[in-house]
Amino acid sequence: MVMIMTFTCGAGHGGHSDCASNIAAEIECCKVTEGTLTSTDCEILPGDAGEMLSCAPKGMFLQGVCGSFNNTSCFGSSHNIRCCKYFLDETITGTPNRRMYPVEVGIEPSTNGYDSRCSSGKIAVGRCASGATPGCSVDYTLITCAHGAPCIDCPLT
Repeated sequence: MVMIMTFTCGAGHGGHSDCASNIAAEIECCKVTEGTLTSTDCEILPGDAGEMLSCAPKGMFLQGVCGSFNNTSCFGSSHNIRCCKYFLDETITGTPNRRMYPVEVGIEPSTNGYDSRCSSGKIAVGRCASGATPGCSVDYTLITCAHGAPCIDCPLT
């Protein structure tokens, strides 16, 4: 079962307790109740400290993250994100395998410089993570979110 990502925390200034004890990156996911969500064609996007990475231009959603404490421990990068195509089997309409696309993409503010949560009804599509100094505007971590819109006239593949 695939879940949607709605929250991230990223440790800043080398602190090992900004999110949770000795965790550089934390995510929170929610279950989809409108049907069964599946994912395919996932890929990893690497980034430097302070770089906003986004799945949205590829028509994908954020499914996972890697963060580091001031180094390049995410496969040689400061941080990275896992982007995937999402498909929804809707229980209400009975429509199988409908491809989902991100629409109305926007950056969500951080509450304390480390935590960033999608507004109600939105799904994570991107993330910025910093190193020792706040490199995501004035924050250590930011999340980009979007509404998930089903493709109406697309082939069901």
